[in-house]
Amino acid sequence: MKRLRTFLSSWEALLVVLLLLAIVLGSSLSPYFLTGFNVSSLTRDLMEKAIMALSMTLIIIAGEIDLSVASTLGLASVILGATWNAGVPLWLGMIIVLVGSWDAHSLAVRRLRSASAGVYGCAPLELDRQTDLCSGQ
Repeated sequence: MKRLRTFLSSWEALLVVLLLLAIVLGSSLSPYFLTGFNVSSLTRDLMEKAIMALSMTLIIIAGEIDLSVASTLGLASVILGATWNAGVPLWLGMIIVLVGSWDAHSLAVRRLRSASAGVYGCAPLELDRQTDLCSGQ
């Protein structure tokens, strides 16, 4: 009983209550809110952010920090769009983006000796003013 009381007075319980309240309010205001199509669309639109949040959670638990998440997602999107506009097949463009991200990751881990430094690729990080991590110069 004490455990339940402790949980109900926690921040997580408040978030669960607010989530349930939002679901009840949304379904009462619109008949399309809890349809299969809407839930599928919401899930599909959430996947990129969920994958990033999961990996960032693991990095934060490990005591590291990585601030290049959003910039690397944007850069990967631009590169994929540019390859697509250039006539490169989608599957090949995805491989180009993945290989580029992996190369930047391995470079950052070797240079900074930190697993979180290159998890999302290489944002413009600098070891000092004369050494650019991305170019290696």
